[in-house]
Amino acid sequence: MQLHSLPMLREDETLYSLAARTRLANAAKDDRDACRSMFGYSKNTRVSDYPVNVIHFCEMTKGHFGDPSTILTRMTLVRFFEQIGVHPWHKGSSSRPAELAGYGLSTLSNGNLRTWKFCKDCVISDLKVFPITYWRRSHQLPTSFFCPTHGTALSCSLAHPHIRHNRFMFPDDDFASCEQYCSVVTPENDLVQKQLTQLGIAILFHCETSLNPNPATTEILHATTIRALNERGLITPKGAIRLPEFTSELSVRYKFLRWHPEFSDALSEKGLNALGRNLINAGTWRSVVHQLLLIEWLFGSWASFQKQCVWQHTMDHENYICATPAKTMEFFYESESLHSQRPMHRAACIDFLGTELLPKRSIFARAAPQSFRWLLRYDKHWLDLHCPVFQRKQMQKELF
Repeated sequence: MQLHSLPMLREDETLYSLAARTRLANAAKDDRDACRSMFGYSKNTRVSDYPVNVIHFCEMTKGHFGDPSTILTRMTLVRFFEQIGVHPWHKGSSSRPAELAGYGLSTLSNGNLRTWKFCKDCVISDLKVFPITYWRRSHQLPTSFFCPTHGTALSCSLAHPHIRHNRFMFPDDDFASCEQYCSVVTPENDLVQKQLTQLGIAILFHCETSLNPNPATTEILHATTIRALNERGLITPKGAIRLPEFTSELSVRYKFLRWHPEFSDALSEKGLNALGRNLINAGTWRSVVHQLLLIEWLFGSWASFQKQCVWQHTMDHENYICATPAKTMEFFYESESLHSQRPMHRAACIDFLGTELLPKRSIFARAAPQSFRWLLRYDKHWLDLHCPVFQRKQMQKELF
């Protein structure tokens, strides 16, 4: 297929939807042939999850929709999953970049192969303006129950997988054959479902609006979560999870989702026990659903979680390796709030020096851990000058 005409990208449109509209605007043997032209040759014959070579797509479209990074940020959920530190796919040992990894078209656009969600009000409003409707990223998020534009409960496509595998589809193709995606809305669960929806939307668009959208490392995300659990009294003195209490609180809060097909495994007794056991280890893989539920339950919103991650970064710098250290250092040094804390932490160190006959850093770290970490991170020169590292004098070797 030769690309002679390219459509304009619509707001919040998925890569799958853009590819489907591009195929309609150009002549092709069939939808599979269109996929080969746009995303490179592959033996895979499934249109719904055709392996995507983003670099090849940019070459074929002559950069009309941006570079590969822009494509992943604006049309897929890759950055969304990077923000929360988990993916719905396994990267393998090679960890190839998403631009070349060959992830499926619907996997990049929807995050999975099974769930295709849309808003009926969006379909009606689209058809008043455009000849065909389109799929939106914000509708495909794991925690999206309501449309962010209309507030309408989302519907789930009931099209047979065989149909999706053989041709491109649009929301209005199966407008009549759909069912409500979310559970029955009641006063008890309405607020939680809306908070989960708002959480996913905030994470999705944070990637596009933030000047530094790079996510925190797995270690900082894990440490922030463990600290929040500890504040709720769910961590034992030895550092283990209080499993019965942990699973009980999660079950009570999200009990209305236990019968939902997308959440049933994660909220089952087996799933919650596995999550509780794996939480202690930072490198243990966990599901996307588990990660999102933990963020909503422990922090309430994405903004609150981000602030806690920044605090964890500040106070536990040894366990955090920033992706852009220069920008991060500049941000913290220019922050007025941190500048205002400098006299307080310096005063704590001066008080310590005045009360100890042999002022060692190890003693200061135990006496005033917060001030020690702050000075070591942001005022190291002053700390080295006033409280140098204690060095034991080397003893003279024996002469005989």
